[in-house]
Amino acid sequence: MTESAQVAAQRFGPVALPTGEALLPRSADYESKFNRMDFPFDHGLAYHPLFEPQALLELAARIPKYEDFVYWQNGRVKVDDKWDANPGERLSLEETIRNIANNDSLVILKHAEQDPVYGPVLQEILQRIFSFTSSSSKMTSSWANR
Repeated sequence: MTESAQVAAQRFGPVALPTGEALLPRSADYESKFNRMDFPFDHGLAYHPLFEPQALLELAARIPKYEDFVYWQNGRVKVDDKWDANPGERLSLEETIRNIANNDSLVILKHAEQDPVYGPVLQEILQRIFSFTSSSSKMTSSWANR
């Protein structure tokens, strides 16, 4: 059991947490499209308890409150809108996350990979993505050469 699975099991009780193939199944599109174009893919994050609103609220509370670490935007935006577009009523971060399914909002919690609970899940996702990519894509990926 991964560290994040252990933490989630302690917090949420005995639940089946998606890991490995259930978390991010192999896709034939990865090798041909990764780092070249957008493409849809399946993942198990929607069923992971760490991505429930309450767990995300707890993550938001743990993230340092530096200016650029947390961003949220309320209201429906167009694809070509700038980041400062905020057409909806400005909600608090907590209210935005708690009701995100119904409020046409966007929340970005930056540097979640540094969080002791979320870090292992995000690392597993990145490792799986890396294992799916071709050698040539690995060599040209800026994140792979860090």
